[in-house]
Amino acid sequence: MYSPQNIFLKIRNRMDSGYTPRWLIFALDLSALFVAFLLMAFLREAIFRDLGFEDMFFFRLITVIGCGSFYSVLFGTYTGVVRYSGTWDMLRVGLYNLCLLSTLIIINLFFDIIDKPQPFNYFMVSMMVVLTFCFMITLRLSVKMMFSIWGNMEKPNKAEKVFVLGGDADSLLLVSALKEESSAPYLPVGIVDLKNKNTIKTIMNIPIYGFSRDLLSLLDSYKVKTVVVLPKHLPSLKETIMNELVEAGIRVLVVNRFHDINSKDKVSTHVRQVRIEDLLGRPPIKIEDKKLQLSINGNVILVTGAAGSIGSEICRQVASLSPKFLVLVDQAETPMYNIELELKNDYPNLNFISIIAGVTNEKRMKEVFETYSPKIVYHAAAYKHVPMMENNPIEAIRVNVGGTRLLANLSQNYNVDRFIMISTDKAVNPTNIMGASKRIAEIYVQSFFHYNSSDTKTKFITTRFGNVLGSNGSVVPLFKSQIEKGGPITITHRDIIRYFMTIPEACNLVLEASVLGNGGEIFVFDMGEPVKIYDLAKKMIKLSGLIPDVDIKIVEIGLRPGEKLYEELLSDKEKDLPTPNEKIRIADVRRYDYKEVDEKIKNLISIAKQGEVFEAVEQMKIIVPEFKSKNSRFEKVDSLLNAK
Repeated sequence: MYSPQNIFLKIRNRMDSGYTPRWLIFALDLSALFVAFLLMAFLREAIFRDLGFEDMFFFRLITVIGCGSFYSVLFGTYTGVVRYSGTWDMLRVGLYNLCLLSTLIIINLFFDIIDKPQPFNYFMVSMMVVLTFCFMITLRLSVKMMFSIWGNMEKPNKAEKVFVLGGDADSLLLVSALKEESSAPYLPVGIVDLKNKNTIKTIMNIPIYGFSRDLLSLLDSYKVKTVVVLPKHLPSLKETIMNELVEAGIRVLVVNRFHDINSKDKVSTHVRQVRIEDLLGRPPIKIEDKKLQLSINGNVILVTGAAGSIGSEICRQVASLSPKFLVLVDQAETPMYNIELELKNDYPNLNFISIIAGVTNEKRMKEVFETYSPKIVYHAAAYKHVPMMENNPIEAIRVNVGGTRLLANLSQNYNVDRFIMISTDKAVNPTNIMGASKRIAEIYVQSFFHYNSSDTKTKFITTRFGNVLGSNGSVVPLFKSQIEKGGPITITHRDIIRYFMTIPEACNLVLEASVLGNGGEIFVFDMGEPVKIYDLAKKMIKLSGLIPDVDIKIVEIGLRPGEKLYEELLSDKEKDLPTPNEKIRIADVRRYDYKEVDEKIKNLISIAKQGEVFEAVEQMKIIVPEFKSKNSRFEKVDSLLNAK
């Protein structure tokens, strides 16, 4: 039954669902064109007394509707979310009508060429197109207005008042979306323009304030305890501002996606709490896109440790650059399965294979290189947990040293263009087994390149990272888990500091190194100021809306074996050199004699295979004299070496 009541309920349901069907917009646009065409026909007969107009009526109608349908599909005038219609949507409507007018004029000219009467009057066609444009724009504005009226009528009484930080076109669209979404739990009452200092104006009955005002006082005057921001504006909010907001108990929400939201989505469902990564992250490194694209596009790329935090992100970024084939190597079955599913879903045209294997398996690794002939190898496979490796030094030697040595040798033997090894800042003046094992791997890769540089095409490059936010073993997921359980948060020492970067930042460095390096370099990243872990813990508690040492306790448990209070990117004897990217520098480290290094490493691996733990650690300290154990059972090895 299509009674007025049923029709009203259907319209209400559509409004509640938050979208207008695309087919309906398409049909209404064609209806607008049809009405404009009929008006043109009527006026042509009334004004120009063209009583023969009906002779070609159906030809004209089919031509106009056909062209209108074609350009509607071409420009996607019906695909946008009408309630969020903005400048780009209006531009598409304009292009649609401009192309329609141009096509009809070309048809007229064609009829002139074949000496036939023109089917369209230029003046009347222009009027028809103008009317169509006006109808289509009016339709969109009407839908926006209906959603706005309905949204305000249905807005829950308990909707939280928020300020939107931004001020650009996207931020205004966000304000409009939150206002018009009837079920949104947020009600925008003000906007702060982050680019202008003295702006005071009103839009959509909402005031816009300049960024020069005291933000906390402004929020307090409106009794607002929450602000909403788009991700692209986070870098504009200096860390001091973010700290002030967090310290004052102001909740910072981020719209995770906006332009990607499809017509059935609601903006409020994509609002999330600001993460610690958002506060510590810096503007992304600018990669030399053309050089990187050329190096990846059409080539076979091998990533070891592909299921890990860094390796999986490298796979994602490489996949976006259209490699010929991507080879993923890791021994962790379940994480490998997860990244495989993700790549299949996000990059359906990507050719890749997942290989379950360890990087120390010489026969298996040879098969991989023989079968796929990779041009670039990103070596991310390694044991990275400091306390775990302090208790299992043989495994650190076997994988971090032996695995790297094997892959470096295979890369040269199979004519790989570039081998990029991922190291760590813990390799600098190491105080633990993990850091020392990575330093030995650095020494091998660098000396191997310099020894063979005249005979090999392979460029061996090393990158040093600090701590990666959100990676496996990072303090951030640990702290999150402890907060969710009600605490306490455990830190090893109140004064411990660390450098941090996000996973995408770390992988940007890897990719940048792969195009910047000429071989033999160790790249280090300008990581900004170090972060005090105690302050990080407090900030994460506050971001969760809780009070440190009241709702969540912070407890010191003492330094772990091999752990030191601070990390370094360069040793005392190292200097750094600039690169074209101001955020990346080259560590000017001493060169080692390859034959001597190789002999010592062979001896180290041999001792490790025999399970002689203390003898193996002693050999590590001989290779890396600056390796001094701290808070570890291996401190007595230092004493023995000093006695010698």
